[in-house]
Amino acid sequence: MKTVVNSKSRIETRDFHFQRRNSLLFIEGMGERAVVFTLKNLRNLARTYLEIHGDEFFYIEYERGYRLGLLRFNNTFTRIKDPIKRLKKILEFSEWTGAWQVVEWSFNPKTKKGYAIIKNSYWAEVFKPFDRPVCHNLAGYLAAVIGSAYGIELEAEEVECEAKGDKRCYFIIHAY
Repeated sequence: MKTVVNSKSRIETRDFHFQRRNSLLFIEGMGERAVVFTLKNLRNLARTYLEIHGDEFFYIEYERGYRLGLLRFNNTFTRIKDPIKRLKKILEFSEWTGAWQVVEWSFNPKTKKGYAIIKNSYWAEVFKPFDRPVCHNLAGYLAAVIGSAYGIELEAEEVECEAKGDKRCYFIIHAY
């Protein structure tokens, strides 16, 4: 992805543009403020929450991801009226932010089943090495955005995870 700095206050990539205003960074076309976190800072934050909440942390993360996915679908790229095209743009945006790489995804609305293959999950990297899947927030996010696009309440479960040494993060997606 080509990045061009047009001025001190504007950074452009092929598909998304940043605008600086009063020392704040905004994503144009979304009207959202962007904040940059380093993985090291996120790792410290996540491990602190895990230490405080134990395994409940992962349930909280699923819910956080799910709610973020609902907000993202309902409030982002709303000029794109076709729900599947909006879903694709949202997944592209998530990838562009550096959160993860969507290798492949599929959902069959007739069987209400699908999957997603993700690589380079920031959450897996935060927890690596770990003894079980950790991308609960990504599972919730995928369930929400894909479910919203198809008008079906979905849930997702990660069955392979880079944090535990798998080559990819693999999510099974299905109706409740």
